[in-house]
Amino acid sequence: MEINFQHVSFKYDNKQNYDTLNDINLTISSKDEFITIVGHTGSGKSTLVQLMNALIFPSSGNLTLFGQKIKPKRNKPLKKIRQKVGLVFQFPEYQLFEETVLKDIMFGPQNFGMSIDEAKESALNIIKELNISEEILERPPFNLSGGQKRKVAIAGILASNPEILILDEPTVGLDPRGRKELLTLLKKIHEETHKTIIIITHDMNVVANYSKRTIVLNQGNIVFDGTPKDLFNNKDCLKEFNLDLPYISKVAESLKEKGMINYQSIPLNIIELYNYINGDNHE
Repeated sequence: MEINFQHVSFKYDNKQNYDTLNDINLTISSKDEFITIVGHTGSGKSTLVQLMNALIFPSSGNLTLFGQKIKPKRNKPLKKIRQKVGLVFQFPEYQLFEETVLKDIMFGPQNFGMSIDEAKESALNIIKELNISEEILERPPFNLSGGQKRKVAIAGILASNPEILILDEPTVGLDPRGRKELLTLLKKIHEETHKTIIIITHDMNVVANYSKRTIVLNQGNIVFDGTPKDLFNNKDCLKEFNLDLPYISKVAESLKEKGMINYQSIPLNIIELYNYINGDNHE
């Protein structure tokens, strides 16, 4: 099963004289994809993933989510779709509303049909995986720090066991340790369950080190869809859409300019750079 866009466009109201998304053609499998979506503010990234979760509906074109056609006007129950495609918003406050942290994390599983005991078990397993302190479980979620709120919002979606997990800027508000823990967990979930993970991010280091496929949006259009390696080796694309290089690639460029290493395909991570420095990578 998959997410499929065929010539999908979207505008927020009929008075808007331009499309927020324009003629989107895109297919995403429910298995074995780890995708990053990048682009500057206003490029349409959040709108795109909201369509994937059927929170909004296409203005034109054909959108199919797990075999169900999503039309401009809602005409079928969408609860099953929203269970299959879990979306964590950029601002976690939008997803937190229960009296306690534990109840908030349990809400999604219960809403999708789990018993109280099943929902609690699922919630506690995710709480452990995310290293959420048991000390905050009986606290109101609104009293948490920004980073804690984000972790709780992510836990609430993961506890519902979606087939595709979408996260809008999930590392914002997390310290370096928390950021690494979260991304490592997402990678582990992807590798062990083969779930598709989709992350909206501005962090090119996340793109380089975790994703298999990168989609670049610009003014509502998909302008690149391919591997991170192809993206970061495409200098024209980077320059045209004002995209940065990941940290290791910047170091590699500096070393190449000084004549210390040579490469045709730019290193994206520390292992690739190490191999070039030691002459273990032959091109």
